[in-house]
Amino acid sequence: MKMARFSGLICVALALFALPAAAEAPGQSTPATMGLCDGLADATPGLQGLCTAMCEAQACEAELDPATGEVVFDPSCKPSSPQLLANYNKLAGPSDPRMPCVKVACPCWTEAEIENIGGGMIGGRSFDQCFLGDTFSQLMGVSTDGGGSEAAFAQENSSGPLCHSLQTNPSTTRQINDLGTDAYSVCRQSVIDQCISRGLVQ
Repeated sequence: MKMARFSGLICVALALFALPAAAEAPGQSTPATMGLCDGLADATPGLQGLCTAMCEAQACEAELDPATGEVVFDPSCKPSSPQLLANYNKLAGPSDPRMPCVKVACPCWTEAEIENIGGGMIGGRSFDQCFLGDTFSQLMGVSTDGGGSEAAFAQENSSGPLCHSLQTNPSTTRQINDLGTDAYSVCRQSVIDQCISRGLVQ
């Protein structure tokens, strides 16, 4: 009887030691959403649990369109994700952060559009320029698809945050005012990221 108990204890101990190794088995990777909910420890009770269920357990990522208020869920999300988000938004108070794995989209340009700026030629030389400041960030250059010179900028001025997209040939212009601080921050960062990736930031 004692031998059986001892054997059982050995099995339990081996299982416990094996858990960390199994959790980090080769070929497995930690989801990008892990740890996103850590900052909600001091938020309204219940929010961290809802966040953990959606963002971490389900590895769900979603994007909020600030213009329409609609949330687009990634295919990785489970059918319960929209309900978890709805419960989170219902419970959250005015000072609580939004669901961490729901990112705000930039309504000014798509990632493909801003990547298309630059790489063309003006006067026999390639043309890329960035202007980055505390309240103004601009990427300008020549369209890689031959559509003329283009510019994209996000700006904070006396009338509030705005973004602007311009292409000279064919002539198109798009300006969005009153972005809101979250969307403005995302749009501005997209310009900065492009400038950094092209080595245009000193």
